[in-house]
Amino acid sequence: KTHLLQFEKTHGAVTFEKLNIEFGDAFNSFLYSQGHQRNTVGKLVIGLKVLLNWAIDSGYQIPNHYKKFEIPAAPTPVIALDETEFLKFITVAIPKEEEMTHDLFCFSAYTGLRYSDVVRVTPEMIEGNYLTITTKKTEDALRVFLIPEAKRSWRSTATN
Repeated sequence: KTHLLQFEKTHGAVTFEKLNIEFGDAFNSFLYSQGHQRNTVGKLVIGLKVLLNWAIDSGYQIPNHYKKFEIPAAPTPVIALDETEFLKFITVAIPKEEEMTHDLFCFSAYTGLRYSDVVRVTPEMIEGNYLTITTKKTEDALRVFLIPEAKRSWRSTATN
């Protein structure tokens, strides 16, 4: 919504009738001119297309040109620690005030959980060697086996 309102300031009112290929190209160019990167522009265009699909489902009459809007995307590199780097990380001396962050990161690495899930773990979720959790982002119900290192990392965060 914010981006469309900003776009309107320089390009005039956006109406359903104006949602053609030229609009799509102009909107993409506008988003790039605002400093957005390709993947951000792509997400914003996808959001607009979702909104327009909803509008059609709700009975609005919209030309289907918007379905041809370009959705830019760039490959996103996966950045991860290799085993040697992780082993170095877990053994490095950490200042006392950073121990909690260090241990949360290690617990996340040992379990494969996102930070948003790691910080929600409670003792009730751990039964024996298993952690049972419903993830925040996707609402997936997971049962994660906890290796001893993961349990030690979690105990350390639970006591701090």
